[in-house]
Amino acid sequence: MAIHSQKTQVGESAPGLVYDPDPDGVRLHVSADKAVYLGNGNMTAANGYLLTENTKLDLFLAPNEELYALSTEGRATVYVLATMNQ
Repeated sequence: MAIHSQKTQVGESAPGLVYDPDPDGVRLHVSADKAVYLGNGNMTAANGYLLTENTKLDLFLAPNEELYALSTEGRATVYVLATMNQ
């Protein structure tokens, strides 16, 4: 199993790509230093999934899916730990 970690800054103007697609799918552990909304590249604060500050979320991205985040509180840092079967 391969493990990959990263942090990404996202803002208020448009969703920022948090994790690139993986052809085999990937399990993610996500947290942020401010509240952010998660979803696809077209999501907004009105339809995104709210991840509150310092909350952890585990999710599985299906093959070739991308994960985006958007902040409504200025710039936010999103932390991602990915575990991949390789």
